[in-house]
Amino acid sequence: MTTSLKFVYVAILFLSLLLVVMGGIRKKECRQDSDCPSYFCEKLTIAKCIHSTCLCK
Repeated sequence: MTTSLKFVYVAILFLSLLLVVMGGIRKKECRQDSDCPSYFCEKLTIAKCIHSTCLCK
């Protein structure tokens, strides 16, 4: 019984972490470079609109 509860707990924890990580991977639609927000990328990279998607370059 305790092993199954531990499994459920670990599964919920893993899924919640996965959702947080997937939320961190951002894809924003754009038409030009100015549509991409400045906070979108980490330091030393610039958000560029490539194939209608904001990407960090």
